[in-house]
Amino acid sequence: MTLKKHEDADADAWDRSRPTRGVLTGVGGGEVMVPMTSVMQNYGLLWTDPDGTPQASAGRYDKRSAKHRRTELKAVGCTRVEIVPVRPGEVPEPVS
Repeated sequence: MTLKKHEDADADAWDRSRPTRGVLTGVGGGEVMVPMTSVMQNYGLLWTDPDGTPQASAGRYDKRSAKHRRTELKAVGCTRVEIVPVRPGEVPEPVS
């Protein structure tokens, strides 16, 4: 598939407050308008160590990596392991 600018787009009337759009052309020749912006959701982890100490991740993960880290934490005996969404610059707070 290739991505190209839609021919109907008027360059003089381009509104920077709206997401830029493109056309995705498939193998069969069909075209679909797609937004050119993407939003990445980041996740953090909250858990309780085997000794009972509440912890929170300092790093951010994508969903797949967060699930992998959750599995690792559970394997070493951590409990109450939760994946929580975080915003840029935000760090999850451990629950006591």
